[in-house]
Amino acid sequence: MYHYTESGLDNVYLTNGYVIAQHSEYGETIAIEDADGLHKVIGQLLANARRPLTGREIRFLRIELNLSQKKLGSYLGVEEQTVGRWERGEVPAPRSNELIIRALYLEWIHERGAIKTLVDRLAELDTRSNMLDLQLEHSGHDWRMAA
Repeated sequence: MYHYTESGLDNVYLTNGYVIAQHSEYGETIAIEDADGLHKVIGQLLANARRPLTGREIRFLRIELNLSQKKLGSYLGVEEQTVGRWERGEVPAPRSNELIIRALYLEWIHERGAIKTLVDRLAELDTRSNMLDLQLEHSGHDWRMAA
């Protein structure tokens, strides 16, 4: 059995699908069959796990999504340093943010785009813009914007 620490996770073991390619003065060289497929399965298992994600697991999913800490933070409405603190295990990620990370990953592997499109759009909103005054009127039956 091979302890696959190259994933950045401490709890991944391969029973097969790897070959010790060569022994050298620097140690063993391991060749993994279909490493992309392996990472996809690891990500699916993490995203569907019925427990909170660890910091290393959040980092794994972020890297698989090819997102920087800054970009993921912008999606989630948090600072880059906050994502880093989650990944280092200094503080747990809020459940709502964790659910978005899981949903983004599952959507990515199924090659759909609705959630990512929505999150992209929300991340682009300028939270510093002035709130518009909403002038509403009741028409006798329902509410609507005032003329």
